[in-house]
Amino acid sequence: MAPPTTPRERRKRKSNASESSAAVTPHAYVALHKSRLADWRPSPISHLAASRDGSLGVAVREDGDVEFYDLNGPHLIHCIPGEAASALTCSAIVETGEARQDPRVFVSGFSGMISEVDGASALPLATDDSYGGAVWALAPAPPRPAAEGLARLAAACEDGAVRLFSVTPGVPGAAYDRAFPAAAGRVVALAWHPSGASLAAAGVDGAVHLREAATGRELLRISLRTAGAAADLVIWALLFLPDGTLVVGDSSGQVSFWEGTHGTRLASFTQHSADVLALAASPTGDRVWAAGVDPALALFARGADGRWAFLSAKRPHSHDVRALALAAGPGQAREGGILLSGGNDAVLLAHSAPRFLKQHPAPVQHAPQRPAVATSPAAAPGAAAVAATPPAAALAVCALRGDLDLWALPRAAPDADPGLAPGPERLASISTPAGRHVRAAALSSDGALLAFSDAQRTVCLRVGSAAPGPEAAAPRAGFAPIPLPAALPAAHLLAFVPGTATLASVSLDGSLHLVDLASTPSAVRAVRAVHDLRHRPWSMRERQLSAARALEPVAQHLVASPDGRFLALTFRRRIQLINVARGELVAPAPVSSGEAGAPIVGLAFSCDSSTLLSLTLSGEVCMHSVPGGEVVPGEEHGRKALKAALQQLGGGLQGVSAHPTLPSVFLLHSSTGVCVLDPRKPPTPEPKRWRRAPGPPPPRPPGSNHRLLQSSDILLDLIFVSPSDLLVVEQSWSEARRSMPAPLHRHRYGS
Repeated sequence: MAPPTTPRERRKRKSNASESSAAVTPHAYVALHKSRLADWRPSPISHLAASRDGSLGVAVREDGDVEFYDLNGPHLIHCIPGEAASALTCSAIVETGEARQDPRVFVSGFSGMISEVDGASALPLATDDSYGGAVWALAPAPPRPAAEGLARLAAACEDGAVRLFSVTPGVPGAAYDRAFPAAAGRVVALAWHPSGASLAAAGVDGAVHLREAATGRELLRISLRTAGAAADLVIWALLFLPDGTLVVGDSSGQVSFWEGTHGTRLASFTQHSADVLALAASPTGDRVWAAGVDPALALFARGADGRWAFLSAKRPHSHDVRALALAAGPGQAREGGILLSGGNDAVLLAHSAPRFLKQHPAPVQHAPQRPAVATSPAAAPGAAAVAATPPAAALAVCALRGDLDLWALPRAAPDADPGLAPGPERLASISTPAGRHVRAAALSSDGALLAFSDAQRTVCLRVGSAAPGPEAAAPRAGFAPIPLPAALPAAHLLAFVPGTATLASVSLDGSLHLVDLASTPSAVRAVRAVHDLRHRPWSMRERQLSAARALEPVAQHLVASPDGRFLALTFRRRIQLINVARGELVAPAPVSSGEAGAPIVGLAFSCDSSTLLSLTLSGEVCMHSVPGGEVVPGEEHGRKALKAALQQLGGGLQGVSAHPTLPSVFLLHSSTGVCVLDPRKPPTPEPKRWRRAPGPPPPRPPGSNHRLLQSSDILLDLIFVSPSDLLVVEQSWSEARRSMPAPLHRHRYGS
């Protein structure tokens, strides 16, 4: 063939050569099981709190879940699951002493009990009665000097009284101290004066009562009910500024500013068309944010002459905004920090406080309250089928809150037309006792064993065929309980070792248990090996870094190698390898991730168990050799190209899935899409564009390295179940919002 002579032919030959070299693997048909295995309905956020150093954020949800966020990112570090009967309304972070980073988190709600939750064990350290019914608000007093030790916590109760509790360092829980005289109706809002000498309370009586903290004597009363005001005026939010100015938000949509000593009104604004539910202020007290049923976030500022003015408002939420919190450390600049907002749309947003009007907020967690999903591989052609499942079908278990469902995923026929695989079939459903939310779930490689854990215990079941029932909706799978050792604590992470009947269980305190399960329940043996990883020399040092690191769980990810020889456990943002046969650590020191100190969001072994891939929140990918744990060197430009591709993916990275037959192919996924990765090969260059056009670059062809696949729905999980079957668990936000309370109706475009 004659060489190309014209410039157009040379460009065409060069383009064809680049496309042929971009192929990473032979393109093969992969059937997608795009399934909605769970009725995914995120619970509304009822309250937000932030630590003094600005590193820790706590979000309380209506269904009882308590979430801890590291705001130096920001990202979710831990979730303490609740119960079906939980109805939490408020939270508080109590810190004793000036120098100690030892936050203590208290939550309460309609049950009338004030509980201190422990981030290490995910259990209430102590639960105390409020002695006044449901608790609508908790307010920690301004910190005292470290020499005094004690901290005070105020609770607004259903009976109209405000009760004070004492928090003693080293003593769990809050001890009842005394109660203030009750008001006419329930109290729903509290605010401490910056000096800590007085406490403001308000509620359904439409008045603010300022009382002396030492004696309970009323110092000031501000009534917002006037002749023209509504008779059922409710004050939902109170806030003291550093100079003693009191900010009030009520049910008429009014935000008012009052002089805190004599009760003189300084300014009043009606920028909201419905109830104002939450207030937040900058560290200097010159800016105040307000939000409520009208989902607008209004910003008020104080000028040089001391007068307050309304600046602007934004509507980043689709439903009621019920909670605001400003996180700002002492070393941040004027009006610095992060403003957190959340409400009925279940989304937690982080706003830049100094650039609130110029910068869009970022969702901290794109897919809140994701279900726990685990699968067992599909049977190969000609292999024996798992009991109670169709031939050549994979099993999937999906746990959301207190419900756990077992599904069968029929395998796509080899001669099937390209498209979606057959839909999943529900085999059985399980509900936890007392509606306790499921922490973790796991399936054995043959689908015969199922394990799950809630906040109190771990349960292991043997999956078998169910007796045929008269109804068509009768469960197709039966379960037989397998007794576990009494010393086995509740698990935070669960995994079955492939090819064996060994269950790996990791508790929140870092202890790892390996339990051997025999073929019959009577042959269960005791715990074979226990690795207590709590007492390490770096643990105490890391707890002093910030309040968020003090409450970060010890272990966050657990995966088993396909050959069943090793376990990989993330411990304090490091990777620890465990030899399953010997029941001991592979190396005395943990393996560090590629980016020092970065949180790890994904972990996966290659199909040949020779390498371990780790993915950090910032998009750093590292390959570790097994069992040595050394980082496999890679090309620097490849890492940079991958981080750039993951930034285009967006949605917050949340997991890794390894191909079952190709050792060098992984799928990195976020809540909005998937990235195909082959670390052993250079990235495929983007298709060239002769004219620069706006918008994202054109997609890479099939088989390309770093290829991005965007999803129109929220992607909750992504798992390979066979070389030709991929399970994609997804849900659309539009369907999830149908279960949320209706937002405030607004007239638009003349309607």
